[in-house]
Amino acid sequence: MAISRANEADILVSLHRGARDDAPWSSFLQVLRRQTGAESVSLIVQTRLGPNDPDNAKTRAYWSLAADGADLAKAMFKGDPSDQLGLQRLRADRVYALTELSDPTDDAKTALTARLASRYHAKFLRIMRVSPQPGTDAWVVLARAANDLTASASALLSSLAPHLSVAVLNHLDSQLAKRRMAMTTKANQRMGLGWVMFSPEGTMIDACDVARALIEGAGLAAPIIGSRLVVQSAALTKKLGDAFARLGSGNLVEALVLSAEPRLELLLSHADQSGQSLAFDGAIVGYVRGADAPLYTAEKVLEALYGLAASEAKFALLLGQAKDIATASSLLGLTIETGRNYSKKIYAKTGVSGQAELIFLMANSVAALCTR
Repeated sequence: MAISRANEADILVSLHRGARDDAPWSSFLQVLRRQTGAESVSLIVQTRLGPNDPDNAKTRAYWSLAADGADLAKAMFKGDPSDQLGLQRLRADRVYALTELSDPTDDAKTALTARLASRYHAKFLRIMRVSPQPGTDAWVVLARAANDLTASASALLSSLAPHLSVAVLNHLDSQLAKRRMAMTTKANQRMGLGWVMFSPEGTMIDACDVARALIEGAGLAAPIIGSRLVVQSAALTKKLGDAFARLGSGNLVEALVLSAEPRLELLLSHADQSGQSLAFDGAIVGYVRGADAPLYTAEKVLEALYGLAASEAKFALLLGQAKDIATASSLLGLTIETGRNYSKKIYAKTGVSGQAELIFLMANSVAALCTR
């Protein structure tokens, strides 16, 4: 039995929008409960943390509607860690009733299904498993305390199976993209690196949060989408406009300093136009870098990486910032002779021949990702 035309758009739209709900899947569960007459409805999604992880390295999420919905779903899985009910082995896309999960010859199964029926108000239950890809499963559970669910409710679940598989995969892809974006943003924050997208004429189209923070932190006006970047002088405004003009004439990159103190640099280049991105035609990407990106716990990182003493690590940080030995010694309250001894120990432990190599080493070390 296919989804009726009257209900098709309602339930399918709510299903495919489910991952975008403020409370994920809430609209889908509301529509499903209304259309099936269930008192509680639940969606459980389980996936491996990585494609090569063993079955016992899985993560599971629960979404439920109705006072007892969450308890029922978790009781069926967490309350049955050895999977006596065989939920992991249910045939994909088939709808099961609670009685089909029981076995009169198996006392443990009988006791468990009886507990679900009484304690969790699930005397009448329907459950369906979908398996959209190896290592990923999802279950939909409908339950009522009295009066059995209708045959049309089971048919509706069955008809939803292929759509649910697609929606679950889209949800997982979205979650993965969000996690990766969060990690990329964190790395960019640590590196003091952000991006702004411009139109070919120099109007701002978009900007990441890191770029916004860097620009405002340099004392410039907050970026406003649809406007041009406001810089500190008329001369710099002209330089920026000329840079966009040269890019429009064929130059591949342009670079300029937006702020001398604190240091903020801008690299402009053409956005990816391969067809794999959503960049506007002719869009320009501006990469902003705060050269004075803050450092914190970097001393601890240097200690761990190169076996430096705490005082040596502090001195190494200053040398890595191109401070000469006299200046670094003064900043740390050391004599020049002590500073020279520190530098020799630092060069020996890090395996470099002098300050120039140390600066290069530290610029490419994870110590550069530390924040104050």
